[in-house]
Amino acid sequence: MTEAGHCYVLVTASGATGWQLDPTAAATAPVLDRAAGGQVSGQGYAVVRHTGPETGMMLTHESKGALDLPVVWALDERLEPVRRIATAPGLHTFPTGFLQIRTGGAWSLEIR
Repeated sequence: MTEAGHCYVLVTASGATGWQLDPTAAATAPVLDRAAGGQVSGQGYAVVRHTGPETGMMLTHESKGALDLPVVWALDERLEPVRRIATAPGLHTFPTGFLQIRTGGAWSLEIR
């Protein structure tokens, strides 16, 4: 996302593939903190907002195939990736702020 608020997205798909793009405000990202239950889950790519202090979290993942691994990135306030946090399921330390989960399968993050 640029400083002016513009975001450019390239979507490539075969003619037989259906897809949908639903832009939403960053403020609508699911919140991950102890007060909200300490867990968030989803399917495929997603952005979540961790509001608590840097802490250990368990990343679980249900693969959709042999090459489907979860990758989690820390994002800055413009939602640009700044640091890769995890490249496999397991216990990892996650920072405060926006996190992007990249995978094709189902995933969950749980504060430990």
